[in-house]
Amino acid sequence: MICEKDEEDDLYKIYDQFKELSLNVIDNDKIIELLQNIKDPGIRAQIIDKISDSKEKDHIPKEIPTKEGSYTMAEVKNLLLERRKMISFPTTISDLKEEINNLKEDIIRLKEKNVVIEEKTIVLIL
Repeated sequence: MICEKDEEDDLYKIYDQFKELSLNVIDNDKIIELLQNIKDPGIRAQIIDKISDSKEKDHIPKEIPTKEGSYTMAEVKNLLLERRKMISFPTTISDLKEEINNLKEDIIRLKEKNVVIEEKTIVLIL
């Protein structure tokens, strides 16, 4: 009985200590806000590089399920790296063809979604 009471008292002491702690965390949204406020692309690129260097080099981000139309930090980083590469190399005809094909696929996908939405709307109206 006495041991249980002492253990319980210790538990409450630890609980009180944890309640008093405050932990500052920077989440992905705050990082994106910070990057949006940096106007100089060179400094922005340095920060992105520092963020990537601070993590393991061999770390391959797992695919995280996200809502359609949203991006993970890994995707944003990859897009920014690709954009930087595109700026440093001249655009070729094959690059333009590939981009056109990607846009055509996006248009087809959007049209299909539009048809599905129209069908659902008709069903709801009827």
